[in-house]
Amino acid sequence: MNNKIKLLMVACSTVLTSCGFSSLPTSSEVTTSSSETSSYSSSASASFTEEILALTFTNEYINENFLLPTLEDEATTVVWNCDTAEIKDGILIYPNPTFDFTAAIDAVLTKNTVEYTYTQPLLVKSQRNAPAVSDMPQLNLTLDGGLQEADIYYEDYIRGTATIDHTVNGNRENTVISSPFGIRIRGNSTRYMPKRAYRLRFDKNTSLLGMASAKNYILLANHIDKSLIRTGIAQFLAYQYPDTIHPLDFRFIELVVNGEYLGQYFMMERVEFQKNRWNVEANFALDDAGFLLELDSLDQINGEGIEDNDYFWLDYRPYYIREPDTEDPLFAPARHTRYISEYFAAANDAIIAKTGYESLIDVDNFVDYFLLQEVTKNVDVNYGSVYMVKETGQPLRMGPLWDFDISMGNGDYFPSQPEGHWGWVDVWEDFDNNNNMFFTRLMEIQTFRTKFVTRLNDFNNRVLPMLDLWLDENHANWIANSVRNLEIWPLAECGGPWCPIPAEQRALETYEQHLDFVKNYIDVRVDWMLENISTTV
Repeated sequence: MNNKIKLLMVACSTVLTSCGFSSLPTSSEVTTSSSETSSYSSSASASFTEEILALTFTNEYINENFLLPTLEDEATTVVWNCDTAEIKDGILIYPNPTFDFTAAIDAVLTKNTVEYTYTQPLLVKSQRNAPAVSDMPQLNLTLDGGLQEADIYYEDYIRGTATIDHTVNGNRENTVISSPFGIRIRGNSTRYMPKRAYRLRFDKNTSLLGMASAKNYILLANHIDKSLIRTGIAQFLAYQYPDTIHPLDFRFIELVVNGEYLGQYFMMERVEFQKNRWNVEANFALDDAGFLLELDSLDQINGEGIEDNDYFWLDYRPYYIREPDTEDPLFAPARHTRYISEYFAAANDAIIAKTGYESLIDVDNFVDYFLLQEVTKNVDVNYGSVYMVKETGQPLRMGPLWDFDISMGNGDYFPSQPEGHWGWVDVWEDFDNNNNMFFTRLMEIQTFRTKFVTRLNDFNNRVLPMLDLWLDENHANWIANSVRNLEIWPLAECGGPWCPIPAEQRALETYEQHLDFVKNYIDVRVDWMLENISTTV
């Protein structure tokens, strides 16, 4: 057995045991247990034979909220309990796990002062995996007024209604989405690609496929990522760092607009503060109001916003305030923009001085964020789509991860091979280029660099085996799901104003080869980093 898989099996076993999870028993292994508060003979279960039959699950698994069975017999009460998932008003709330697990569900039965506990296992499936072809969710959008996909544009939303074909707790259903939506094209260069990406905004908070209820969803086309999984890998990795990095939830879906199949899409959360997803609320009464910022690209900042109001400069790089809304009447640039720009400058000065920075930034978060950027060799680490958050009273943090279609070897305009330093070294010896100045300066500090190498080893020993296993387990489904997408978006198709796919990958003849390329790339890159990044400054 592969040593990495052995390590993962041990790690998963430890995690599942500590959380009260277990592998899924067969039907013959379903057990009942007596309540500790009641004493009765071993035949007590016979008094509840009919109730147990009525309460026995027929579902093989759940992947969304699950209505637990009830009893018609008013003489018997049933109370449901579960240590690993919330039960509310008789509904088992889908916990949206990253990995499948088996929950133990207890039905506490009481009749004629006799109490009995009936325990059943229930497989809880992750929706972040690639579904089987027959279970592939299909988001169906109908545009108002006879408009077609070609009528969707960048500047504003057009209206529509939606349904979704999906498998709910093992049963295929078509669900009508109650809230209307607006849709527009999104992205910078990607909006000019033949297969376009969209922002979907519902009028009311809406939950799709078990994701937390919110108005905004992003539909990524991944047109120049022929594996279709690079951004998925980045978010999967974020979930392996729950203490330091805020992950963005995602699903693999197919998109249909006005009955026209548009291909496989990657549906994910928008980067924003949202009470059900990223519960940070701005407090305009304070200068330290709570901020979400983006390191934006020089060519994109032009014409967008007002300097020292919507964005500020540091090291010749613009940082745009994404949250709170700078157009809110309560937002005061003289207080809020000034505060956050001065905070950035102070953090930067402390990093340069190599002292005092620990109270201004979350060091562990910076280590893990830049580690994942470097492992994936993401081209944009100093260009754009680099987010940072400053919650009220908290240190500055990096994240969430975003925009990884040009990473993991995909890109012909930078040295994208798995070997070579990237985000913290100015490869072209041009100050305003690939390196992130926070990353560069932090790697010059001995304690930070030592932590970085320690976490790199942790990635190799703990995270990489999980990633490899996730890629292996989803491999067959990704291939099967790609067939329909490739019929309208063949591997040779790129189009648009540019096509940055390297010649080596353009030569690949099958979708499976693209999947294998990405997996092999990460393995090779991690090995190279282990051999070439030392703790010595």
